[in-house]
Amino acid sequence: MKAQVYTLHIAYVDYEDKISRTVEVSGNNTVAQLGYLILHTFDTLAYHAFEFTHKDTPYVLPMILEETDIEGAIDATQAKLHELGLSVDEEFTMEYDYGCSHTFNIKVLAVSDMPRGAWKRYPRILEGKGRGILDDISPEQFASFIEQIDSTGKSDIHVTRDGRDVIWDYRDFKLEAENILLKFGVDRVRRAYEGES
Repeated sequence: MKAQVYTLHIAYVDYEDKISRTVEVSGNNTVAQLGYLILHTFDTLAYHAFEFTHKDTPYVLPMILEETDIEGAIDATQAKLHELGLSVDEEFTMEYDYGCSHTFNIKVLAVSDMPRGAWKRYPRILEGKGRGILDDISPEQFASFIEQIDSTGKSDIHVTRDGRDVIWDYRDFKLEAENILLKFGVDRVRRAYEGES
């Protein structure tokens, strides 16, 4: 059977028109790898747990399986996307940071056979809006930041990135730069959660 490519629309819940990505990923990627992609491209610091829910089944990181007893939970690092049996128009979710609970809705736009020899091109972002989210604040606080930026047309939100103080603006998304850094960023996040391998 040929490897599958999934075209997914990933959107931050309640702000789908402002913060979203359309991506192509290999069906041979694990559910966790999709999580790492989301954490990287939505500008998180990637240090909180995350959980996918597909057809009422939770897919979680091994550390969550060790620490809690979530009924029916599956190790997200061992489950490949093609094993979920995803079909066009199907939707599932990812929750990031149990304390602040930021939620992403994921919709399957297309499922296709991967062209021969093309595995290196995935994952890739086809289009996107909005830089992403901020860690360690509630969705309500984040909503107030979006409203403030929209009403004033500018941002005065300071965050630390790579040891530097920078102004953070949710509107700041650059597709070409995002794709250049994507594979490196996804692997960096993977190593943070899974260690070297």
